[in-house]
Amino acid sequence: MLQGYHFLPVPLKNQVRKKQCFLKRSWAFTFTFISLLGFGAKAQPSHWNYHKSDSFFKAGAYAEALQENLTAMKFLEKEGSCAEITNANIQVGRIYYFLTDRTEATKWFRKALILAQKCGLDSLQGKCYRNLGSLFFEDAQIDSASFYLEKARELFTPHGNAKDLAQLYATLFEVHFQKNKNGKEAKQYLDSCALYSKLCGDPNQFSFYKIKWGRFCYENGDCQKAIQIYNELEVYYRTNGFKDGLMYTLSSLALAQAKCNLADQGVATMLQRDEVKDSIFKEKTAKELANYEAIFETQKKEIENLELRQRNEKLVGMFTFGSLAAILLAFSGYKWREFRRDKRVAEEKKEAQRQRFLDVIEMQEQERTRIAADLHDGLGHLMAALKLNTSALEVQDESNAKILANAQTIIDQASKEVRQISHQLMPQSLTEIGLVASLSELANRINQSGKMQIQMEGGTEIPLDRKTQVAVYRVVQEVLNNALKHSKATLFTITFWIENQTLFLNLEDNGMGMDLGQETKSKGIGWRNIRSRVELINGTMQVYSSKNKGLKIEIQIPLEAQNQVTKNL
Repeated sequence: MLQGYHFLPVPLKNQVRKKQCFLKRSWAFTFTFISLLGFGAKAQPSHWNYHKSDSFFKAGAYAEALQENLTAMKFLEKEGSCAEITNANIQVGRIYYFLTDRTEATKWFRKALILAQKCGLDSLQGKCYRNLGSLFFEDAQIDSASFYLEKARELFTPHGNAKDLAQLYATLFEVHFQKNKNGKEAKQYLDSCALYSKLCGDPNQFSFYKIKWGRFCYENGDCQKAIQIYNELEVYYRTNGFKDGLMYTLSSLALAQAKCNLADQGVATMLQRDEVKDSIFKEKTAKELANYEAIFETQKKEIENLELRQRNEKLVGMFTFGSLAAILLAFSGYKWREFRRDKRVAEEKKEAQRQRFLDVIEMQEQERTRIAADLHDGLGHLMAALKLNTSALEVQDESNAKILANAQTIIDQASKEVRQISHQLMPQSLTEIGLVASLSELANRINQSGKMQIQMEGGTEIPLDRKTQVAVYRVVQEVLNNALKHSKATLFTITFWIENQTLFLNLEDNGMGMDLGQETKSKGIGWRNIRSRVELINGTMQVYSSKNKGLKIEIQIPLEAQNQVTKNL
C-alpha cells in the first residue's frame, strides 16, 4: 500500500498526471486504513491472548495473527458480547487486507456490518461502511465508494467520532475530486475535513488535512501556495520524526515545484524523499528482524527447558529401574510416547523458527527485487526521457550551452548510479543468464572501479534453482563487501567447481585477514547473514584466516538437496 513512485522534473503533462493520480490514491489509502490498526484492542475476553495476536501482527506474521484471531472467534461466539464479536470480525478483515486477500477482507467487513446493524452499534456500523468504502475507492469503484462513505458519514457523530469524521471527509474529498477536479462539493468535503481535524485535537490528523489542501491548491493552479503549505509540513514532520508523513510531503512538494516549473528544486526534493524512503525501509527491516529474533529466542528457551525436562525424566527412570522393573515397563512405554511427542513438538518449533527466518529472507529479496524494478523501470526510464528532452534543446548562447552540457553529464552520471544500485539490489542477469554470468558482471563492475581486482576460476553455468542462485550470489556479494570495507585487499579470487554432486565454492583475498574469533564474536549482521544463507541451502562453510595473511572461505553445497530446499524456500 505504501508504494513509491518516481518524478520527472520537466512539464510533460501525461507523465506528471500519472504521478499525481498515484499520489492521490496512495495518500487516501494510507491514512484511511491507519484507523484500522486500532480495531479490536478493547474489551477482549481473558481466553483471547490479544497481545500475542497483536505482537504477531506488528512483526508482520499475519498468518499467525490470523490463526490466533480465528481461534478466538470460537470462544467469542459462545461467550463474547455483540460489540466484542463485531470488533473481532473487523480485526480479521483487517488482517486479510494486509495479507492482500481483498475478497476475504470484504467478506469479514460485511459480516461485521450485519452484526453491528443487528446490535444497533452505530459507531461500528460507521467504521464498517468506512472500511468498505475505502476498499471500493482503492479499486477505483468511485460510485460504490461514495455510497458506502456517505453511509458512514450519516452514522458518525461530530463529537464522538471527530477523528473518524476527519479521515472520512478526507476520503470523500478524494472521491469527489477524482470526479471533478474543480468541484465545489470536493472543496466542501475538504473544509469539513479541516473542521473535524481541529476538533479531534490531533496535530497529525490536521497535518494530513493540510497535505490534501496543498494538493487542491496546486491542482487548481496555485502551486506557490501549495509549496508554502508543504514547506511548513516538512518542518513539522522532521521535528516530530514522522518519516512516513515526511516522505509523502516531499513527494507532494516535488509535484508542486514541477507545477511551478522549478525543476532543479524538484530534483533536489525527490533526492531527499528517496533518502527518507531508504531510511524507512531500513528501520522497518530492522524492526521486523528484531521481532523475529525475539520470537526465536523465546522458542529457543522453551526448547531448552523441554530438553532439560526430558533428560531429568530419563534419569529418574534409570534410578527406579532396579526396584520397580515391572512398573517401569508400563511407565517407560508411556514416557517413551511422551518423549516422542515432545521431541516432535520441539522439532516442529525448530522448523517453524527456521521457516520464519526463511520468510524474512524471502521478504528481503522481494523488497530488493521491487526496489530494483522501481529504480530500473521507473527512475531509469525517467532519466532516459530527461536526457532525450535535453538533447533535443538547441541553445545558441555559449554560456547556456555549457550549462546544458553540464546538465547532460550529470544526467548520465545519475543514470549510471541508478543502474549500479539496481544491479546491487537484484541483477537482471541472475534471472536471465544465471549465477556465473551474474558473478562475472559483479566482478567486472568492481574491476572497473579500480578498488580491487577480482579473478574468477571455474567451469560453465552451475545447475541450481533460482532461489539457491540468489542465496549463493548474496553470500559472494556479502563477502566481497566485507573485503572492500575492511580487508585492504588488492586481489580477490572466486573459484568454483562441481564434484560428486557437490558444488565447491572458494572465496579468497590477499588482505589483512583477521582472528577467527572475530567472526564468531562479531555483533554485526554480515557474518551472521553469510552463515545463515549457507545453512538454509544445506551447505557447509569453513573460514581460514589470520592477521596479515588474507582470508579464505570454503563452501560446499550438495546439489541433490536443492529440490527439497526449493520447496522449503
